[in-house]
Amino acid sequence: MRIKLWASSAGLITLMLLIASSLLQPVSYALTPTPSIPTPLPRVYSQAEIHHLRTLIEERYGIGFSYPTEWNAANASEVMWFTDGLHQILEALDIATYYLYIYGEPDEDVTPIEYFRQHFDRAHIEIDRTRAITGNFAGNTLPRYANSQVIGYTIQLTGLGMDNPYTLVHELGHVLDGLLEDAPHLAFVAELGGEWTTDRWIPGEGYTGNEAMFPRAVGGPNEDFADTFGQMLVGNLSPEVVAVRYDFMREYLPIWLTAIQALPETTAAG
Repeated sequence: MRIKLWASSAGLITLMLLIASSLLQPVSYALTPTPSIPTPLPRVYSQAEIHHLRTLIEERYGIGFSYPTEWNAANASEVMWFTDGLHQILEALDIATYYLYIYGEPDEDVTPIEYFRQHFDRAHIEIDRTRAITGNFAGNTLPRYANSQVIGYTIQLTGLGMDNPYTLVHELGHVLDGLLEDAPHLAFVAELGGEWTTDRWIPGEGYTGNEAMFPRAVGGPNEDFADTFGQMLVGNLSPEVVAVRYDFMREYLPIWLTAIQALPETTAAG
């Protein structure tokens, strides 16, 4: 009887050890990967690298170049300028894509890049490198027309505009505003205010005391909005930093993105 009891106890101990061992085994779950901003690529200065970066931007983000031959460097100085500029364009798109995904309402099975392209592919964006823009701006966005219809957007960037991620992301704000026929900046003014004087725009809430964050805001309500869009999508706004504009963007950005997905895919605007 004692022998049987010992055997039973041994079996129980063995069973307990097996259970404990199984609990220590790693368990695999199908978790959705947490998105992150890609690590910047190493800088390699050559004409072949310039071509590689242009191709990467076109294939990853669907953004083309108005005049591909203008990226053919004539000397070593231009090789450095063009390479650094393309790296900055790529970094700006990587950052904006990350925050668009974070602040939008993507489906669980959609990647950040797919989410970006769901919205901005409709804009048929091209980048035009230029030496100067009227008004000494670093960036500018122009609609392209055919048969009196908007068929795409050209974003002009100067050397200064290719020296930081903010300028390009600001211009993406103009693209979004154009896709939705100014509805975003009109909502911005309705919510945050702002008014014209005889010579300039007085920006709405969140501007005073934060003027350096919104350098073009006095240019008009569309610039005030694009500055806010730009700062939001490079990650500079938060509940602690210009909360009123952060809250506005958190509320409205998903609405605008949903509206863009309802646009026809073959044109840049309805």
